[in-house]
Amino acid sequence: MSEILFAALLTLEITLLILVLSQIFGRDFRIWPPSTGKSTTTFWALGIFYVLIIGSIWLCVLQWSNPLFDQNWIRYFGGTLLSLGLILYGWCRVYMSKKVEFGNKDHLITRGPYQYTRNPLYIADALIFIGFAFLGNSLLLLVLMVLLILAILLLPLVEEPWLVEQYGELYTDYMKTTPRFF
Repeated sequence: MSEILFAALLTLEITLLILVLSQIFGRDFRIWPPSTGKSTTTFWALGIFYVLIIGSIWLCVLQWSNPLFDQNWIRYFGGTLLSLGLILYGWCRVYMSKKVEFGNKDHLITRGPYQYTRNPLYIADALIFIGFAFLGNSLLLLVLMVLLILAILLLPLVEEPWLVEQYGELYTDYMKTTPRFF
């Protein structure tokens, strides 16, 4: 069962990466940020993302009794990274609403975690996913989470041109003073 679920999730993961790379290399194709919040392509991309999350949780449950490593510290380390990611995610949510995240122009957020990095939500996601991979202690889960992190770390490349278009010089100045990640 684990291998079938892994193959299905890997197929979705590759599809998500293809969608992100298609936007990076073909500027006429857009999945993120959505133009109106009701984009069909964005709907499918987010749907794939959420199915990947739910499927990965299920894979973790299926693989729990077959650990990749026999040391418990791996799971404690994973739980710590997962917790740090959730804390950072919560801190980001204090400053950015879902409305702003899904492409609706409000105002440029440069306070809170956004004063240290332009993409704290993506860092939080990466911490959550790698923490989850270590917590699950499964090679199959680790492969999926690394690919998912790759897709997330590519998202600023598709998001930043839109932000420059929306905010102009305000965003380009922000780019000069605040790192993309670290």
